[in-house]
Amino acid sequence: MNGEDKLPHVSIHDTTLRDGEQAPGVMFDADTKFKLAQKLDACGIEYIEAGFPAVGPAEKESVKRIANAGLKAKITCLARANKEDILTAKECGVWGPIVEIPAGHPRIKYQFGWEEDTVIEKAYAAVSQSRDYGQNPSLFLMDVFRATPSFIEKIIRKAVNEAGAARLTLVDTTGVATPQAINAIFKFAREITNTPLEIHCHNDFGLAIANSLEGVRMGATSISSSFIGLGQRAGNTATEEIIMALELLYGIKTGVDLTKLQALASKVSELSGYSLSPHKPIVGSGNFTWEAGIPVAALSKMPVTVEPFEPELLGRKHDIVVGKKSGKANIIWRLKELNLEVPSDEKLSQLLDDIKGLSVQLGRAINNEEFIDIVKK
Repeated sequence: MNGEDKLPHVSIHDTTLRDGEQAPGVMFDADTKFKLAQKLDACGIEYIEAGFPAVGPAEKESVKRIANAGLKAKITCLARANKEDILTAKECGVWGPIVEIPAGHPRIKYQFGWEEDTVIEKAYAAVSQSRDYGQNPSLFLMDVFRATPSFIEKIIRKAVNEAGAARLTLVDTTGVATPQAINAIFKFAREITNTPLEIHCHNDFGLAIANSLEGVRMGATSISSSFIGLGQRAGNTATEEIIMALELLYGIKTGVDLTKLQALASKVSELSGYSLSPHKPIVGSGNFTWEAGIPVAALSKMPVTVEPFEPELLGRKHDIVVGKKSGKANIIWRLKELNLEVPSDEKLSQLLDDIKGLSVQLGRAINNEEFIDIVKK
């Protein structure tokens, strides 16, 4: 990111409670949603999308409860571009509705069967209605990266500039955008409006993080994301990943407490039933686990030689495995962890041979009990 493009702060607009819950088989009850909203708020998330109140009375009450809980975060909710949904959002007391409207040609033609002028009229009316209620509507352009430039320009001028949307969200609904497409559409949007821009990406090609970062580079001041990337299909931009990338790779502040990311991601995984891969970036159990002797030797001298950041940033620690691929550094590390004396180099060599032999025999790494037995021989 060039210095002139660098932003001092980017807001996180977490959608775990809405788009995350749309993942098949996931249902957060009202109490669970409320507790997760409290945890998101305590973590420092600036905007929380609490749900889709038009789903039914229970969902509406859940959103209203969160919106009126006195949290520091600004609470939003999803709304379709119709009078009933915008009124429901007002009745919930949210900071503003996320006014969802199709922008991509396939969605407009085949899903809704509308003309482009109809879409623009609906978007304008919904944003205007919300503004009349004193709220802060965001225009959420679904599938905008498959829209025609002429349509994008017309809907932004009418439903954003004229109606007065508080924010414009450019949405890669099907996850097909490339960073180059993000660049082009954001550049185009910035030429049409001064309204704050947000990006919402899906991860079907594994590009959600890269695309979100490109959106920020091109002027997005907010990112819509969900913890552990929870969502439909391949999921969304992962909140914990985009926060760490912004903070550590770009030096952009998010206002989020990094030490709380791990626990919150684990809680979302537990409550949703969507397990975390050991290789999941940032929060996977294997991110700070080492067995190979050469990198452990480097790690022992200076962690930055083999890791992008230290586990303590997330409130975690290293896990050094002892097994077939280990070296003396692994043995020393484990001895110190167990408060055992580090022997001579000759003895270390013998320990290493014994440990490797047992590991091969067992077909796995050595646990602490087995390690201690070998040391005491």
